[in-house]
Amino acid sequence: MTIEIQLTDFQKIVVSETEFEGKAYVDVRRFYRTKNGPEWRPTQKGISIPKDPAVLKQVRRAIKQCEVVC
Repeated sequence: MTIEIQLTDFQKIVVSETEFEGKAYVDVRRFYRTKNGPEWRPTQKGISIPKDPAVLKQVRRAIKQCEVVC
């Protein structure tokens, strides 16, 4: 599963399922593209969230709160 959220012609956020050392994660990362090339490259800006239903539920709740409060 990969979801791309286009921010500008040169930036996007990619949400994807990843695995590291046998553990599943949801990776949310910002990507960029140079003006001279079509290739997208990841930045260091991002987070890997354990793919644990309880953790993901808390993240969803926090994002929903930001929609109202932030």
